[in-house]
Amino acid sequence: MPRTDRILVLAPSVMMGTFGDQDVAARLNLCGPSPDTGRWVSVAFGGWVSPVGAALARAAAITFAERHPTPDLLGLGSGWLLLQMEIAEAVVRTERACVLLDTADSTALLSGGSQD
Repeated sequence: MPRTDRILVLAPSVMMGTFGDQDVAARLNLCGPSPDTGRWVSVAFGGWVSPVGAALARAAAITFAERHPTPDLLGLGSGWLLLQMEIAEAVVRTERACVLLDTADSTALLSGGSQD
């Protein structure tokens, strides 16, 4: 079963200079109309980002390509790199509400289910 507490992000390789020996705090904001209702929704995932290690890079690239095939993956190591983001929280905003989700609820949101 794939991990749902982390997401893979394809980023320009110039981002590599951002990382030293530590993860970097990050926020990934996704927003737009809901496919079901057409109403605006924003989900901001917060956590820590780090490069995918060399030992996991091949498997991560295959996993990424299965879901989002893109020719940019052919540039891994030169123009592009894969990052992994460990999810700590999410903020869901709609026209009517704003909800802060903890780690368990955030990963449930990513997996499309509930955490038990």
